[in-house]
Amino acid sequence: MKKLLLLALMVVIFFVLLISCSSDIILKSESDIRGEFEGTYSVTSNWGDANAEVRKQNIIWNFTDEAYIMKVDTTKDFDESYCICRVDGKYVIEDAVVFSELHALPIEMYGCNTCDKTTTPKGRFTLIKSSNADTLTLNQFDTDNDFYKEIKLYRIADFEEE
Repeated sequence: MKKLLLLALMVVIFFVLLISCSSDIILKSESDIRGEFEGTYSVTSNWGDANAEVRKQNIIWNFTDEAYIMKVDTTKDFDESYCICRVDGKYVIEDAVVFSELHALPIEMYGCNTCDKTTTPKGRFTLIKSSNADTLTLNQFDTDNDFYKEIKLYRIADFEEE
């Protein structure tokens, strides 16, 4: 009889907690950057040199829990002379954002038969974000290739987790 009363009490407590917590607001993690963004990806070659060259392309970027996709936004001032890769991969947030590239492919339908894979975003990037994570700036000094890479992103849609 005591076990039955204890079980009934536990069930009542469970349902009280369930009902009282159903309207709680779930806050995103401080490092949460999931969502869909638009912005620019720029690569400066010969960084710090008088002959430095900046190449910039408009992009659309999507972050999920662990993965990302960067693709060219051909609807906004598409620069056909600068072919960047469509890139997807995994990322982690530590003291910076670390990108691990899985695929880097040219966007052939726009006349880009090749893309320079040394300019893709991979490795460790510094992350600067607005308080609500609607604006992200990621940058990297790629000393191996003498590049400065900068990604500027602005949230364009609410992210719905499936």
